[in-house]
Amino acid sequence: MGKNKNHSKRSQYVWKEDKIISKDLCFECGSDQDIHYHHVVPETKGGTMTLPLCIVCHGKVHNRDFLKIKELQKVGIEKAKKLGKYKGSTKNSSEKWIQKPKNSEVVKYLKEGYQAKEISKIVGVHVNTITKIKKYLSSLEKSEYL
Repeated sequence: MGKNKNHSKRSQYVWKEDKIISKDLCFECGSDQDIHYHHVVPETKGGTMTLPLCIVCHGKVHNRDFLKIKELQKVGIEKAKKLGKYKGSTKNSSEKWIQKPKNSEVVKYLKEGYQAKEISKIVGVHVNTITKIKKYLSSLEKSEYL
């Protein structure tokens, strides 16, 4: 994977029964490909804890073939493109996404130095959404230096 595993970035790891689990590796098989975050207790039932699972192991938990679903989705998108029903994301779609009221609020709290869990509770968005916003903001910063 090529990442330095000195555990200095605590946000990239979780503790589980006296061992460190990387958030970038499948909890079950150790793969670093197509990582999903599986809720141990469903979100709809109040669950907040997640485990990193690769697409294959996550499919096993749910007795579904997520790889097949992903492939079928790609085929469906290609068909829709040929029919002119799917044009992909527009040039400004990410700008519109970040300007949604809750996402704008997340940006404000991030700039004020709040942690993702705190923001999640305040704004009412999932921590994964906050992570996406951070990545988006990071990509904007990088593009400014190019």
